[in-house]
Amino acid sequence: MGAGPAGPAEGGDASREAVFAVFNCGGAVPLVLPDTAKGWEIVLDTTRPELTEGRAVVETPVEAPAGSVLLMRAKTARRQGDPT
Repeated sequence: MGAGPAGPAEGGDASREAVFAVFNCGGAVPLVLPDTAKGWEIVLDTTRPELTEGRAVVETPVEAPAGSVLLMRAKTARRQGDPT
């Protein structure tokens, strides 16, 4: 499994959108999300295609389902089309 933050979660440019990606090719595993955001929204979960972007707030504890790809966005990030 691989995972990693990008953007402000790494101490980078706070004007960029922070994302957290997980690539799990094994069995289900618990995750510890970075505490650099106020919370996280699920943008993509390949095990739950019925989810719509930004509609699922990540609850703790978090588990990466077996054979999944997860993409989460920091709740503080602006969505495309939102006013500046």
